[in-house]
Amino acid sequence: MFGFYWSLRKGIQLRDVRLSKYAQMLLEFKVLEIRHQRYFLKEKFILGQIRKEKRGTFLKIPGNATKYSIFADECNDGDWVLVFKKAKGYKVLSVLKEQNVQRIAYLAFIKGVPKIFDFQTHRLLKSGVREKALKTLPDGTIFLLQKSQIVEVLGTLDNPRIDEKISLNLYHKQEEFSASVLQESESFGSEVDISLYPNRVDLRHLPFCTIDPETAKDFDDAIFYDSKNAELYVAIADVSAYVAMYSALDKEARKRGFSIYLPHKSIPMLPHQLSENLCSLKPFESRLAYVWKIRLHRGCAKILDSHLFEAFICSQRRFTYTEVDKILKSPPEQESQEEFLAPMILSLFKQMQKIRKKRLEFGYDFYSEEERISLNADFEIQDIKLEISSPSHELVEEAMLLANLLSAKRLQEFLPLGIYRSHKPPKKDRIQELFSFLRTLEYTIPKKDLHKQFLALQKAARKRQQEKEISRLMIKSQSNAEYTSENQGHFGLGFECYTHFTSPIRRYVDLCVHRLLKNVDHKSKHYLQQELNAICDEVNQLEKENAKVEIDFKDRIYARWAMKNIGRILDAIVIDEHYPILGRACSDIYGARLLIEGDNLEFYQKVKVKISQVDLCQAKIFCEVAKGNFNYVS
Repeated sequence: MFGFYWSLRKGIQLRDVRLSKYAQMLLEFKVLEIRHQRYFLKEKFILGQIRKEKRGTFLKIPGNATKYSIFADECNDGDWVLVFKKAKGYKVLSVLKEQNVQRIAYLAFIKGVPKIFDFQTHRLLKSGVREKALKTLPDGTIFLLQKSQIVEVLGTLDNPRIDEKISLNLYHKQEEFSASVLQESESFGSEVDISLYPNRVDLRHLPFCTIDPETAKDFDDAIFYDSKNAELYVAIADVSAYVAMYSALDKEARKRGFSIYLPHKSIPMLPHQLSENLCSLKPFESRLAYVWKIRLHRGCAKILDSHLFEAFICSQRRFTYTEVDKILKSPPEQESQEEFLAPMILSLFKQMQKIRKKRLEFGYDFYSEEERISLNADFEIQDIKLEISSPSHELVEEAMLLANLLSAKRLQEFLPLGIYRSHKPPKKDRIQELFSFLRTLEYTIPKKDLHKQFLALQKAARKRQQEKEISRLMIKSQSNAEYTSENQGHFGLGFECYTHFTSPIRRYVDLCVHRLLKNVDHKSKHYLQQELNAICDEVNQLEKENAKVEIDFKDRIYARWAMKNIGRILDAIVIDEHYPILGRACSDIYGARLLIEGDNLEFYQKVKVKISQVDLCQAKIFCEVAKGNFNYVS
């Protein structure tokens, strides 16, 4: 539908109007007019998408960051609608395309009578199921409804295994692949046949390595650094060699947009046969790769030359971040068989630190941490570890940033449109609001440019041991990064242009960027150009949805722990002092969001709270202040 929207924006040729059922519908509504031998929407008529959120119902127009409040009770979230713009507000004229109308519902017995309620809104729903049949189901049964009929029983709310199904179905995500997609993925076999690719550069003699989290299985990227010649090789899995445009695999990858990562599993964008095997840059396996060879200046690490080409590689070592951090902290005295790549790692790290220092003259380094949750056999929280950016993360990050930056520059040089990861500078009013609030916390705002102001505030926050929360406020004051077909720069990284090239196994955008760059390399026609606006809109929406799935699942397993620990005292910190007061747990279930009942609480105030109530449906944890047991951050 995004593709049709952008075609309509440019104008549909007269001869093509009969080919689209949506164009036919608009003709029947008499809302199209002819200009310059093309069909366009008449003035005051709008095509957009309904987005239903907790704050209300909105009309989202592709390419427009603003969402417009609209009355659309009869529409489902995600429906594409034809709208008429009135003097005050908007009126839905027709639904052109219904989104998946399945919804999650739960069964509750009210005075012994079974009732079905919407899982998110708790509204009573009409059901075509007989009361006698509903009485055979246990209280708290969760199921999918479609047009008042039960499509599937998912389980019961008291079973922790239901959480994954709830999070996925709330946002219409699925784990299983169709038979045609699986068949296509298996048709490539399990090994790379080198003889099929006579024109590729053979780099299997170079000792590439991968550096990833301990649980990773889909190895997108591998690196090798030739310290003698100061040449960095960034090899990326060549997914586009297997996933052809408009194939069953491509359509499924575009539909998913990204891989989803839950604490106990990943739901890949591509079938495991590709994502964890044939495309994954596994140790001691010949693999197809798309490689940037980057020659650096030894002194200042400036890029002197770069070259992009298709190759074979064979990774020699699978490092974890922990292992690389150990090498960087305590270099091995002797070159062991296990750590024969340690000298390369150490040499590359020095170069990447120079690159990083230069980049941060214009970009930003905000504090970040991530909760790594482990689940036990019963799908309940077993352990939570904090993962903070370390030297090994910085090494990999800077190498990948270089490859992404060079890819964006190549797109900009040779193509009228591309796919860029854009991050606009923050708006002045948002910055003024941030600074005004920080002044109430007794921070001094220097009279300098924004970059130096942020650096000064971060330095002050570190001294007051508030870097984490101040960084979050700074990030919150900025707009979100998004994918655009035209370059808009990247404020956070300090780059004039930027794209995503390094993760084609788990991001559809990277796969498309590979295709565009290969079109440049081979001087072939750019058929993908016509769809770039639609693709950007689709993946921007999918990115938000997939993030909500991951957050929702975390909230659910936190809530399930809290349900078993009613009355438990937690350490917490206030992250929003406005009602309802929002806190973040700093003990036991670190990172969990808490709704706190209390008076006169202030931002960044440390407080001890008692778990008072839990709503498993909404995945909310309610707490009250443990009287006499709180203090302030120094």
